[in-house]
Amino acid sequence: MANLLIVSHGNLAKEMTATARMIMGDFEGVHVLGLQADDHIETFYEKIKKECEQASDGLLILTDLAGGSPFIQASRCYYDMFERKTIEVVTGTNLAIVIECISQRAYKNVHELKELALSVGAGSIKSFEINKEVK
Repeated sequence: MANLLIVSHGNLAKEMTATARMIMGDFEGVHVLGLQADDHIETFYEKIKKECEQASDGLLILTDLAGGSPFIQASRCYYDMFERKTIEVVTGTNLAIVIECISQRAYKNVHELKELALSVGAGSIKSFEINKEVK
């Protein structure tokens, strides 16, 4: 089963996981790390690295913001380990991505989960409009 790590600024990863649990019910095997304002960046990297090293069936890392410190450290871990570990990194994570990746991680490998995350992310952004033709 693919491993999932959600990494964010502050408590966003923790809260998205808690919200997914509220919607889906209990699940295991999803880890979260939040970069707090007083965290040292190298210590945060070491936490991500530890998760990467412990992932036996590959790891999909979902991050909140492209170019942000959590994304940069996850990408650094990918770069440092991609030759010996199966790791993928996706940024721009939202709740739809989290829910789909959790629900499909038993059925898809890490590369397939990455593609799923990209597809769900692109498809989950919508604009509300009233259909004026329907009354």
